[in-house]
Amino acid sequence: MRRAWVLSSGWWHRAAAGVRGVRSREPRSFGTPPRCLLVTLLLGGCLSLNPAFDGDGGVTSGAESTTTTASVSTGAAAPSESASGTPGSASDSGTPTEGSTVGVSDTGNDTDPGPGCDDGVQNGGELGVDCGGPCGPTCEDGQDCVVDGDCLSQFCLDGTCTPDEFAAGSLIIPMDTDYQDLGMLEAYGVVYALLSAGVPVHWIIAPDKPYGGVDVVASAIDLQSGQPIDAHGYRGGPFVVSAADAVDALAVIEGWQQQNPATAVHEVSASFMAPVSRRLVAAPTIAMFADGNQDIARKYMMAAKIPDSTGDVTWPDSSPDMLDPLEVAGPTDSEHRDGALFDADGDPVYCQLMSMHWGVSDAEALPEVVAEVREFLGEPTHFFAECQAVSAFENLASHGLFLTTQGLLTGGGSNEHEFHGLDRPFAQFDGAFESVGGSEPAYKLPAGGTYKADGLVMITEQGSPVGVNDVWTTGTLDGMCAREDPGCTIGKVSYLGGHEYDVATPISDNPSSQGTRLFLNSLFEAPCSAASGTPDLTLSKSAPAHVAAPQITFTIDYANVGIATAHAAVLRDVLPGGSSFVAATQGGQLVGDTVTWSLGNLGPGENGSVSVTVDLGGAGVYENVAHLDYMAGLNAFGLDSNVTMTSYP
Repeated sequence: MRRAWVLSSGWWHRAAAGVRGVRSREPRSFGTPPRCLLVTLLLGGCLSLNPAFDGDGGVTSGAESTTTTASVSTGAAAPSESASGTPGSASDSGTPTEGSTVGVSDTGNDTDPGPGCDDGVQNGGELGVDCGGPCGPTCEDGQDCVVDGDCLSQFCLDGTCTPDEFAAGSLIIPMDTDYQDLGMLEAYGVVYALLSAGVPVHWIIAPDKPYGGVDVVASAIDLQSGQPIDAHGYRGGPFVVSAADAVDALAVIEGWQQQNPATAVHEVSASFMAPVSRRLVAAPTIAMFADGNQDIARKYMMAAKIPDSTGDVTWPDSSPDMLDPLEVAGPTDSEHRDGALFDADGDPVYCQLMSMHWGVSDAEALPEVVAEVREFLGEPTHFFAECQAVSAFENLASHGLFLTTQGLLTGGGSNEHEFHGLDRPFAQFDGAFESVGGSEPAYKLPAGGTYKADGLVMITEQGSPVGVNDVWTTGTLDGMCAREDPGCTIGKVSYLGGHEYDVATPISDNPSSQGTRLFLNSLFEAPCSAASGTPDLTLSKSAPAHVAAPQITFTIDYANVGIATAHAAVLRDVLPGGSSFVAATQGGQLVGDTVTWSLGNLGPGENGSVSVTVDLGGAGVYENVAHLDYMAGLNAFGLDSNVTMTSYP
């Protein structure tokens, strides 16, 4: 059984702030401005709306009730990613080449983030010059901070922005060719296995690093050989498991290495500081589009040994996660959330969808597929397209144009490249990069066409400005949020040129396998894999402090105040000892001594209230607590309510 995680203290507690409120469920359509965009327009930045756990267990004393109106929360939606640009801006914080802003339009994303945030003066509640407070997570290491959310590193230690510290005994999964040349693709598989087992993983990426740049320097010992590693400069975005989680991680890693000995893992021998880009807490749910070329995605996934939701690493066409065009389109072309990407309430049931070579003519014949994917991207999800699938989705004027104003044209192939935004999770690789051929090896903007935001393109032809021969591109739907904004609630879109990349290793001898690395990077960019993209649930219970008659009615309130859907939610209430069941509202069923409510999927803003009434067996104090189980990605999470205490007589 997977372990349940309740992220309510430590870093998670410090990172979140605010007042919690429960929103009623409202019908959603793409035409309604998303929460991310609304906050951007009002405050000049797409900030996290997730408040902190109150930390007191939700229990107060009082004459009428033993409970407080505040809810116990998982707190799982605290920001965890480093924001790489100014809030409210779509600018790239990497090192673009000259001319890299060619073909970029202003779509409202360059909203001034607030008074004083770009004036070179510390004012207006800022924690440093133009950083923190109303300016959002923009303070660099060494600058003052109050909460983690003030810092680019997302880590505020003793009032100073600081990279995260990892103690001796932490584990590093190297992602450079020095130590992971043979096991590079399988390394993603072990990360997926760790997340599936409930072990958090930290993705270490140095801000503003150059091509081939070092992310962190650390000393360690290779787990398999015992070879000491002295002050190695880890590159390519290594993954780190903290010492506190090492015991659980080793149980997974040892089994993995028995089957996959090429996968290297190092045990840290001395503490080190590292810039954490993403804190991964859940294995993403993945859907593969059966577009006739699913063998390409299947090959990539099998090389990494990442399974479907049933645990099948072969990804057969019979997999429940293999969706054909009609399944994605759904039964109607008027309701764009009735396909297999959504549940009956219109909430997404996957974090990630990929299409490898869907035809342009196929999209024109069945435009509802593109319409459903556009709605899917209105949520914190991710869509990956490769080769002709890029044109099929992007160029469909009626529902496409996810990243551009007028679509994309096919560019020319080249193996001389320039790299941008190398501090982005999407752009992590080490060594030479080689493109592959196909009908669409690269993309260019048509005359008059633009990208909807700046900083989207990560790999271009050498010497060509952005918008001429672009190989690897990613951004949020319609450019609605700043690049890598941890509070964004809008889906991400990624486009890769080239028909089919290789999966051969060692990577240093097979640079055409790097495209597969980019594909695998995007799996862990699926927002639901990070703490900031998991559901944030509240659960509170109330009951009278005293009763004169031998009967109590308990009321249980629940809500999802996060940005992602909680799947398969089940609420349980064990009857107090000495009591007997009378009735439950909302279809609650008694099995043994436990009343159970199957709540289904709880989308953002969904909430409800149930109650259970019991007869009391005699005088005494009756304690009671409710429990809520749910899934985020493929992981099980759990949450207890506050404890109520009722005396009789």
